[in-house]
Order: sequence, then structure tokens, then C-alpha cells
Amino acid sequence: MKLVNAKIFDNESGEFRMGSVTTDEVTGKICAVSYGDESRDGIDIGGRMLIPGLVDAHTHGRNGYDFNKATMEEMKKMAEGYLKMGVTTVMPTLASAKPEELSRSSKIINEMKLEKKGARFAGIHLEGRYLNASKRGAHAVELLTDPDSTELESLIDDMGTPCHISAALELDTDGSFTKLALEKGATLGLGHTSATCRQALDIYEKAGVSFTHTYNAMT
Repeated sequence: MKLVNAKIFDNESGEFRMGSVTTDEVTGKICAVSYGDESRDGIDIGGRMLIPGLVDAHTHGRNGYDFNKATMEEMKKMAEGYLKMGVTTVMPTLASAKPEELSRSSKIINEMKLEKKGARFAGIHLEGRYLNASKRGAHAVELLTDPDSTELESLIDDMGTPCHISAALELDTDGSFTKLALEKGATLGLGHTSATCRQALDIYEKAGVSFTHTYNAMT
């Protein structure tokens, strides 16, 4: 497939330049980029900017639906809504809820991974339960709990991987939660946390974490 009359970002000049992009019909991968190509032999995108599909790794929903509560049909509508906005890959994010509710949502999200229409659901981002109550934000305090490796193991089995878990890891005092998550193939984010700078650096060095809501009400 060839897309023509496109504004394409050029790394060398740091600017958008007019040209065309050709993709392999079988793999879908880009096989040629031609700047200054004025041909109209292909799909004319009308001079619009052509950029890679966006990846949203932290999103709780759209189209009026939330991943915690959405049905399969509602998630299909969400996937199509993401794609219309240029988001091609999503990590559906689950907020704090009871374990059985998180498992229910995880099952539907995993079924959505097989869907061909709309944005691709790549995995699950669990942002909930294992948060510091003093930095809970919109999360209901009655749904929060200290990091629990036994509960987490069951949830990861339901969520599968890729799986990203945002947690207040300074509450993981014996390190068992962090250890279990990494052993199960999950990645970790330090978030909704009251960790000190020293604690955050120690957690980063030991677990290679990312940071969720960096500087948003953190100490």
C-alpha cells in the first residue's frame, strides 16, 4: 500500500516534508519513504501529517465507558473510538476495585486482544488497590490495601502479560510484592506514593520501575 501527498517527519531536518510512504502488503511494515514524491498513484491523504500510531499506556476508558465496568460490546466501541483519534495500541487501565471485579474486567480485556477492529488491546495496566491512602486521588479508600503478593499472584494469572502495575512500593516493606510481580513477568510503576526521594531511587535501582503521575501530589 502506498500513501501519497503526506507530510512526513524527517529526522535529519527535524521538519515535516511532503512525500509518500509505502508499506508491505503482507506484513504492513514500512518498506519505503520518499520525500518530494509528487505522485498521486496511491491513497491520497490530502496533505495531512502522517505519524506512527499512538500508544496509550495509561487510559481508563473513552466514549463514556470505563474499563472497570464495561461489557464486551462497550469495549469494542471504545477500541473503535481510540482508533479514530489515532491511538492504535492501548493498555486498558483498571482502577481500584475488589479482586473479583478486577478479574471480571481482565477476562473481557483479554478476549478483546483477539479483536481485529479498532485499537489493539496489548495488555493490562493495573492502577489500583496497592496505593498509599494519603495519595489516593480519586481511588476510594475502602478499596485500597497494602501490597499483597498472594492476591497479586492470582490477579496476574487472570490478567496475563503484558501487565503493568502501578503501586506505592514503599509500602512493600519486605519486597515480596515487587519480587513476585517481576517473577511473573509484570512491569512496575511507582505511583500514588509517599515515597521519599531516597526510597524512590532505591526502588528504581532494585526494580527498574517507571513512574506513574510523576510529581502529581508526590512528596
